[in-house]
Amino acid sequence: MAIAVIGGLITSTVLSLLVIPAVFTYVDDAGNWVKRLFERLRRVKPQAADHQQPGR
Repeated sequence: MAIAVIGGLITSTVLSLLVIPAVFTYVDDAGNWVKRLFERLRRVKPQAADHQQPGR
C-alpha cells in the first residue's frame, strides 16, 4: 500500500509541476495565435472590398 501512495504522490507532483503548466502554455499560445489570425483577417477583409471594380 505504501508503494501505491508514494507512486500517487510522485505522479501527482509531476502532473502538477510539469505537465499542467506545459499544456496551459500551449493552449494559451494557440489562443493568442487564433486571436491574431482573426484580427488580421478582419483588417484584410475591408481592404479587399476597396479594390473591387466600380459598377459591380
